[in-house]
Amino acid sequence: MSTGLPIDLYSPDQLSVLMLELYKHTEALRNNRARTRVTKKSDSTPPVTALLLEVLKEFDISVDDLTAAEQLLPKLELIRSKALVVHVILATPPNEDLRHQITQWFRTEIHPLLFLTFAARRDIGGGMLLRAGSHQYDFSFRKQLLDNKAKISEIFIRLQS
Repeated sequence: MSTGLPIDLYSPDQLSVLMLELYKHTEALRNNRARTRVTKKSDSTPPVTALLLEVLKEFDISVDDLTAAEQLLPKLELIRSKALVVHVILATPPNEDLRHQITQWFRTEIHPLLFLTFAARRDIGGGMLLRAGSHQYDFSFRKQLLDNKAKISEIFIRLQS
């Protein structure tokens, strides 16, 4: 069994929605099992989202395995309650590829069960701001320019040349 999370599951809000879906899926499996006992006919497995399929695969759980799915819920709840959340602020909203790259880097270099939230602030110009707990780290272009005000005039002189 893996202890990591799929790269597409990057935010605590996504995890909450996924857990609700998993709960409803286990209810549907339970109802299907009860209906099968009475009617001797089995219904098909209820449909699930691609993200839930990825999570089930990550934890080596079959989509039809009611017991394993029920046991996964408390594990996901524990992850949600303990996981570090880092807030990433960029100049523009990230596309899927950039979101995957940032998520992959944090999960590889910092912690495999880390969650990210993404926001955009145009005033930073580029780069990023990171907030983790009570700490903020400023890697924005705005900060770099303000820290090197002499360089700003150099840029304008070069542009006029």
